[in-house]
Amino acid sequence: MDLNRGMRFFPGDRTGILLFCLGVALHLAVALFFYLNLYPDIQRLMPDDTLYYLKIAENIAQGHGSVFSPGEPTNGYHPLWMGILSIVRFLFRPGREPFILVSLLMSVLLNGTTALLLRRFLLRLGFTGSQQTLGMSLYLFLPWLVLLNLSGLETPLFFMCLVLFFIMLQGVISSDGPQLRGHVLLGIAAGFLFLARTDSVFFILCGAAVVLWKRKSWAEVRNLAMTGLVTALVSLPWLFWCWNRFGSPVQSSGMALSYFRWHTMFPVSTLKYWLYNGGRLFHKLAVIFLSPFVYHARNFDTIIPLWCDLAMFAAAAATVYFVVRNRHRIILPAYIWLPALLLLVFYTFVRIASAVWHMSIFPLILLLLLVNLSRGVRWRTSSVTAALVCLLILNLYTLGNGFYYPQQATDMMGSAMETGWDSPDSLLIGATDSGYLGYFISDRHVVVNLDGVVNQRAFTHIREGTFGDYLEELDPDILRISPEMLEFYCRNSGR
Repeated sequence: MDLNRGMRFFPGDRTGILLFCLGVALHLAVALFFYLNLYPDIQRLMPDDTLYYLKIAENIAQGHGSVFSPGEPTNGYHPLWMGILSIVRFLFRPGREPFILVSLLMSVLLNGTTALLLRRFLLRLGFTGSQQTLGMSLYLFLPWLVLLNLSGLETPLFFMCLVLFFIMLQGVISSDGPQLRGHVLLGIAAGFLFLARTDSVFFILCGAAVVLWKRKSWAEVRNLAMTGLVTALVSLPWLFWCWNRFGSPVQSSGMALSYFRWHTMFPVSTLKYWLYNGGRLFHKLAVIFLSPFVYHARNFDTIIPLWCDLAMFAAAAATVYFVVRNRHRIILPAYIWLPALLLLVFYTFVRIASAVWHMSIFPLILLLLLVNLSRGVRWRTSSVTAALVCLLILNLYTLGNGFYYPQQATDMMGSAMETGWDSPDSLLIGATDSGYLGYFISDRHVVVNLDGVVNQRAFTHIREGTFGDYLEELDPDILRISPEMLEFYCRNSGR
């Protein structure tokens, strides 16, 4: 085996280079298509949360501070992606719509970089050259990853930092002995991974546990302590700011929607709670894997029919059975699948409220399983072409559906542009799910987020049940919130 060739960052064969270029071209074409057809098509590509990022970045760049709503501070985002968006917005000052294009183009760049990093990671795991090329290509062509990575959210940055973390972690595991340099690099990668998405702490802790399990030495404990120190130093500015400004080292508003979901849930002490949420484990997986293909739901609470959950259960059971039966041949490190399961349990039984991007690790696990299954397969030009055509057709179909049909069905963008257009006066509008509304509404109006996701004061009142006091102080001209939410939010305010 030619190690020098294997360590090249770019593929060393024509097929690999061609597939990489075609994959990046696909992502670029998707970004340009949705920008050129911004209304109404962008609503099935970008969730409401993306517009929170863009609006807050705009406010930061204009010197208004970390706010979505004027005067309402927030840390309800992942800092690394927000930092990048804010710097780009400050330096280049794109307009409102061009800023969407810029975020998509940055995502394309990140996706191409991650595909190449994934190829390097597969090399470290011991996969063959053809398997490395397959993994790189699948990252760019699998429909679930295309949808997740071109949403304008932090997901492509998270994947890039995650794969880089895996590379550093595998390097530490595979090294002949404890190496301080490797642990320092691992700490840097872990710090950036945490900043890219704070729930990555599951991957960081599980990675450390796997290293300890493999090494079983006190020397490794000392080196991992250095890794932890470096991780803390990289993360410290964000953690200190959050603690000093909001009284919590992480995004306290991340639990904002969970309070309401817990209110609607069976009591944790009942069997119904565990049975119901046990089923929701597979429902969350079904939403990410099946919803772009099978169902258009107008209601976020239904999304997909029951048979999809049952099909997902069968698929998950079959996958686990296959992996366990072939565990000596399958390359799927515990530091990937174990934190993925913990994340799934966390978002099902603890956080309750979650979105498809929280489950983004599972399409990556599917990719790794497909690469494993390709062992011994001899790829011919005709079979590669046929597979490529099938993936392109699947992408055309799923991009036509997207993950966010409910917001498209209610036309959140169109509603935002129409709200208050005939009012000569400035309006104060309070609303939940207010990303599109806050970003696309006329500049003379002010939108205040009321579900607490990007509004710390609203979150505090929701948690305490005194939202009525906050609402009375706010006195909005227009109020958009469900009666059920409002009743729960005001449960202790006497209003």
